[in-house]
Amino acid sequence: MRDAFSTLHPGVLMLYFAGVIVASMFIMHPVCLAISLLSAIAYALYLGRRRALRFVLTAAVPMLVLFAVLNPVVNHAGDTVLATVLGAPLTLESIAYGLAAGGMFVSVITWFYCCNRVMASDAVLYLFGGIAPSLALLVTMVVRLVPHLGARAHQRGVGCDVGEGTVVERARRGLKVISILTSWALESSVDAADSMRSRGYGLPGRTRCAAYRFTVRDGVVASLIAIAEALVLAGSLAGATAVSYLPAIALPDAGAPEGFVYAVWGLLCLLPFALDCWEGLAWARSMSRA
Repeated sequence: MRDAFSTLHPGVLMLYFAGVIVASMFIMHPVCLAISLLSAIAYALYLGRRRALRFVLTAAVPMLVLFAVLNPVVNHAGDTVLATVLGAPLTLESIAYGLAAGGMFVSVITWFYCCNRVMASDAVLYLFGGIAPSLALLVTMVVRLVPHLGARAHQRGVGCDVGEGTVVERARRGLKVISILTSWALESSVDAADSMRSRGYGLPGRTRCAAYRFTVRDGVVASLIAIAEALVLAGSLAGATAVSYLPAIALPDAGAPEGFVYAVWGLLCLLPFALDCWEGLAWARSMSRA
């Protein structure tokens, strides 16, 4: 699906996703994590519809539950003991930290999913092909590898259907499918590298086709993204998003500066929806005047 946000310049898209992903990795405040997680899931569902819903239900939610369950099992630190299970204390702080770590991991993975849906492989080559051609080619191949492996894995073949037979037969066929997919991925990567080398990719002085133009619209959106990310960074450095889960949960006082940072962070995470709604209203207004 091509929404209005995905039509921006690749540099603007990279600025947005890099800022959102990095902030989601390092800001562990529960309010910021909840905003990032819900916004990422909502945008993924908006882009992918049923496929994204399957990703959320089969990957995102189980990972969040897994983090929340495993951390109290292996980590017993914390001052607030809720219960004692098999002689080990179950603390509120360990549960909260597991939920925070799971929310951070799931939000980052979901933002990467959105980035993969929005940014095409040629956009990555356009951005980094002149600076680091080998790295750009590697990133492009890795981004394309996951959906291609998924499509290949769902193909049915004689003697390779993992949905039939006993448990032992399914496991044996699954290992055979993994072996086939690994061989195919290695061979296709070698073929792609040879093809790019034969076309002169990465050679000094080789010209590139500039398929993207940086417009005034891109400049305005990039400025808004940069300002919002700078405000969130300044607020984080000032302690507005500081949090401590162990040995006791400690959150900053909820005041006007903290609320301002949370609002800016929420607007930044919801920027793709805002831009799509703005252009949808502009289109409807132009059609009504016609």
